[in-house]
Amino acid sequence: MKQLHSYCRILSVGFFFIIFSLQVYAQVESTCPNSNFQLGDFTGWIGYWGNFENPPANLGLRNGRHTIITSPGTYDPHTENGLFTLPPGESYGARLGNDDVNAEAEQLRYSISVTENTNLFIYKYAVVLEDPGH
Repeated sequence: MKQLHSYCRILSVGFFFIIFSLQVYAQVESTCPNSNFQLGDFTGWIGYWGNFENPPANLGLRNGRHTIITSPGTYDPHTENGLFTLPPGESYGARLGNDDVNAEAEQLRYSISVTENTNLFIYKYAVVLEDPGH
């Protein structure tokens, strides 16, 4: 019985170590510059705006349609306060869209040259689709 108890303790410690190791690995920062908007702006991102039929009709960032969200963030009223406007642990994020009608659409693009220094891209997002009276 004593031998079985020691085995279980070693197994438990080993299991804890594996979980702890995975948790630490999962929280590694992205190595792609400003991919999580940590500069508080759209550096490295290319914006487009248009309409439902042609979202990238226009090149550039459009005020009110491409928006940087800063810490501390808020609960999003478009989700009946069900989602927070920033992912957990992040200080910055981006929002596409607005409350206007007319089938508007936006895009953000980020190009990555994969190297040994930029081989981890962490992408956190939420998609909220709504019908503001179309």
